[in-house]
Amino acid sequence: MERTFNIGDQCTVRAVSEDGYVFTGWYEDGVQVSTSNIYSFIVEGDRTLVAHFDEPAIQYTITVTNDSLKGTVNGNNSPYESGDICTLTVVPESDYDFVGWAVGEGGMIITRDNPYTFTVTDNRTLTTVYRKKIYTITTVSSPNIGGTVTGGGSYESGTSIN
Repeated sequence: MERTFNIGDQCTVRAVSEDGYVFTGWYEDGVQVSTSNIYSFIVEGDRTLVAHFDEPAIQYTITVTNDSLKGTVNGNNSPYESGDICTLTVVPESDYDFVGWAVGEGGMIITRDNPYTFTVTDNRTLTTVYRKKIYTITTVSSPNIGGTVTGGGSYESGTSIN
């Protein structure tokens, strides 16, 4: 839009974004002269001001469901933009092993990677899956014919053996 002013007049220009766009600044000859959508100046001569609008970056949320008694997750820095790289690392507590990442609560395991790195393309909910550590107790008698032993086997961490 073009208007006529006299030298020394104050001119105020306004930019209004349409839905789906964000105002990023006023430019003159390729140089940004203001980041405000309302820009006022004293007229000193002819000027051509260009309002720049960009489509906003789409942001996605990576949600991690984790049982903090079984381990911790590092790297959940939502929100992300499309194409960002997300890296999640699990540090299990001493009595647990990390099994993998599932989609949603009770979902199928999609990877056992730790750390898990992926390109963000949408909102995603990941759940950590753990299991109690399994320890094997082996019992033997020496010499073999000297007596019998019991109690050997595989046991979850924290299990009492009688």
